[in-house]
Amino acid sequence: MLVSSKDEMLDRTCLSKAADVIEYLVVAMARLPVEEVRVLFLDSKNRLISDEVVSRGTISEAPIYPREILKRSLTLDATALILAHNHPSGDPKPSEGDIDATLRLVKAGKELGLTVHDHIIVGSEGWISLRDWVDFVRSPVMSQLLRYLVEEAISNPEHPPKAYQVAVDGLGRTEDFDVQADSYPRVQVGRLRKMLAAHYAAIGSEERLRIPIGHYAVEIQMDDGELEKKQSRSEPN
Repeated sequence: MLVSSKDEMLDRTCLSKAADVIEYLVVAMARLPVEEVRVLFLDSKNRLISDEVVSRGTISEAPIYPREILKRSLTLDATALILAHNHPSGDPKPSEGDIDATLRLVKAGKELGLTVHDHIIVGSEGWISLRDWVDFVRSPVMSQLLRYLVEEAISNPEHPPKAYQVAVDGLGRTEDFDVQADSYPRVQVGRLRKMLAAHYAAIGSEERLRIPIGHYAVEIQMDDGELEKKQSRSEPN
C-alpha cells in the first residue's frame, strides 16, 4: 500500500527499506508541476531527522547545491542522507547535470564522513536510482560492456556473442586476443552480473536485465513480464 501522507512517512522512523522511501517520494513528488529537490536527512541508524525541500525550479530544471546540502547536514548532525527530485515531464531518466551533481555530492560527503545513500528521480512514468547509475559512471568498462550486450541481444537475437566477440568488440581488447589463454571476458561478465543483481536487490525490483551464470548474453524482461532469452553458452563464471 502506498504511503499517502508525509505524517505516515515520518512515523516510519527507520528508513532502512528502500521501498518505504520510494513509495513516499513517488506519491509526494511524481506529479508536481515544477522540479523540486528534497533531502531526507538521517542519523547513524537511518532514522529520519528531517525531510526538507531544499530547492524549487522550473518545469525542466531545479538547482542542486551540494555545498548547501552539506552545510544543512552538519547543522542537523546528520550522518547520512537521501537526495531526491522529480521530473515534471514524467520521464525519470537522469540528465548529465543530475549525474554530475550526484558525483560531486557523494565525493564531498565522503570527505565529511557523510553517506549519500541514494539520489532518486521520480516522474509519472516511474523512478530511477542514481546510486546505480553513478556506479556505472565510475566504471566505464562495465557501462560499455552492458551497452554492448544489450545491443547484441536486441540486434542479433539468433546469434548471441561468443567470448572472443565480447573481449574484442565489447571490452576493446586487441584482435590478437587469445580467448583460450585469457579469462578477461569471463571475469568482466561475472562482475557485471553481480552489479546488476545488486542493483535490483537494492531497489526491491524484479530483474529486467539478467545474465545467467554460464552465459555471455543477457535475458531481457519484456513489458508482459516474460523473459526474452538470449543465450550464449560459455564456461561457467
